[in-house]
Amino acid sequence: MTVIDSTRSLFQFFTGNDVFNIDEDFAKVVTITLNDVVDRAIIRQALQNFQDQGVVVPLVTEPEKAHPVTTHWALTKPLVEYAQTVELSFPTVHAITNTINEICDELEIEKEKVNPLQITEQDIVNLILIISRMRQEAIKEDE
Repeated sequence: MTVIDSTRSLFQFFTGNDVFNIDEDFAKVVTITLNDVVDRAIIRQALQNFQDQGVVVPLVTEPEKAHPVTTHWALTKPLVEYAQTVELSFPTVHAITNTINEICDELEIEKEKVNPLQITEQDIVNLILIISRMRQEAIKEDE
């Protein structure tokens, strides 16, 4: 497992939970482990990265105060309240624009066409919908 893998697992965990307890919730984010000690250290690093970004805060419970070892981390706010800003290079903008606009032309949906000078969140949502549809069609073809 890598730190990125554990970050993805924790992100998924925090979409439905506000607090992570490494002892109680470890198996929910790491379904297969070859080395429990190393995987717990990787999870702790991912949690530290979340903490450095202000996404979670460590909690010290009463029994731990004499020997503080953080076992709980809480979200500072629900994940749905976070927004991200992304910079896109010209080739990426060009690919997004062409992909969505070609589909819009095929489906004759003029209002969903992308302005390459102003890509919006809705454009990314549309791209996700296109990819999801293509995956569903590929799965049906394989069956």
